[in-house]
Amino acid sequence: MQGAESITSSYLAASGEAGGGHRHLSAREVCWLVDHCTQLSRLRLELLRALQAELPRSGAQDEVAELKELLTNLIIMQTRLAEREGKLGELLRRMADTQVLDVVAVDEAGLRSAIQGILDAAAHIRAVAGDKT
Repeated sequence: MQGAESITSSYLAASGEAGGGHRHLSAREVCWLVDHCTQLSRLRLELLRALQAELPRSGAQDEVAELKELLTNLIIMQTRLAEREGKLGELLRRMADTQVLDVVAVDEAGLRSAIQGILDAAAHIRAVAGDKT
């Protein structure tokens, strides 16, 4: 199996042309990446809600009270953001389908880091599951 860095480099080479520190991705690939990030945001919101539900309800220590307040604010903001992200994905796909949006220049270093993070996440999931492939 290829190493994560090699896969990242192969993905970047196949996903768009490089130029000036940017990678010019197709609108369809940008849609996929935005959708992936949106899925992770939904998971994050569910994790925040689950964490908040597990905190002690009484005997609020300063740290617990601070965490509850922080979680409440994050959940509110993340919920509002989730509503807007759904609309974003829909509009981006429509623009890509009608070719109103063709290519998007994305910072290559940031993209490389994000793709590496996706691959690292997959490796972590395999390791936790005990998958040796």
